Amino acid sequence: MYRKRSMVMVWLGWASAAFAQVPVPTDLAQFQSDGVTTIAEGGEVNQAAAVTLSGTVYVDPAKTPTTVYRLEVEARPVTTAFTNTPTHTAAAWVAAGPSGATSTVLVDGLVPGVSYHWQARNRTS
Repeated sequence: MYRKRSMVMVWLGWASAAFAQVPVPTDLAQFQSDGVTTIAEGGEVNQAAAVTLSGTVYVDPAKTPTTVYRLEVEARPVTTAFTNTPTHTAAAWVAAGPSGATSTVLVDGLVPGVSYHWQARNRTS
């Protein structure tokens, strides 16, 4: 029996100045939908048409020692320019201190055979 593989390619992204909010997330990473298996930049997704994207949130020194954040992501086909509007938002808020906290976003609805790029920013509560 022949089984067709559905692949989606994703490209790691850094927020443009127009999209970024302070503080900017660091240590951006992309994973298979399981949230564990790393996807290299330009790598393929062989599972469901979804990926998990993450970024580390560090406290803004101008705010209190602990601040609550969540990651916002704009994911678009590489043939589509960014609009600086989030397409996906983390469901959970994370409390980030000076050592940081990681926020993750499940990006689903990706179309097999299409390459995507993404950018991320933090949103405060």
